[in-house]
Amino acid sequence: MAPLVDAVVRSAKDIEASAVADLGGGTGFVLSLVAERLAGKCDLINVDSAPAQLEGAASNIRAVQADLEKLDRASLIAEGRLVVCMRSVLHYFGRRGLKPALADIRQVLVEGERFVHQTACFDSKRDCKVLNDQYALMGTGKWYPTSAELRHALESEGFKVESEESIPALQLESGEVAYRYDVDPAEMDRIGLLLFERHGEVPGVIERDGEEYTTFLHYRIMTCAAC
Repeated sequence: MAPLVDAVVRSAKDIEASAVADLGGGTGFVLSLVAERLAGKCDLINVDSAPAQLEGAASNIRAVQADLEKLDRASLIAEGRLVVCMRSVLHYFGRRGLKPALADIRQVLVEGERFVHQTACFDSKRDCKVLNDQYALMGTGKWYPTSAELRHALESEGFKVESEESIPALQLESGEVAYRYDVDPAEMDRIGLLLFERHGEVPGVIERDGEEYTTFLHYRIMTCAAC
């Protein structure tokens, strides 16, 4: 979490932001860490579509309930400069939804403002295919791009990627994945067998772990300027 918070705080200071908004911010955890660093210098806005999530935010964080496609700048900031951030959300939009989501984010920013996000992506299409295959077999609709595909999508929707940082991969045991997504253990075992039949063992991406297996989500933090 610290690298993302560092990047958000750095961007807020660089452009002398009046507000920082976390899109899909859940209970406001990321913003609570940002608040410790900015000490009241910016308005903090937690944007989420789920009212139950927003109820958990601290009192110094303003809640805005909205779907991304319905979000407008006026609901975030009246004047001054804005930084928006996002943690592990872009992959929920799927392959077809990525560019429209980025366009929605771009339309709330003016030129020179920042979009800072932490997103799972991979260096190679082969590695992406393993994880995308797993989540497709689970019926989640999630989709992971390569880092090059993600950069291209950002640039095509009006962003310039100013910096990109890799952070340690998140290791997920298949049993934990099954629990998170309410997948029957026997079905998860079947999915694992299919993945190894199709892709084999790929160190650092999918590895056998006794009767279970472990997958690795590789994250990048990208700081992007609206242009």
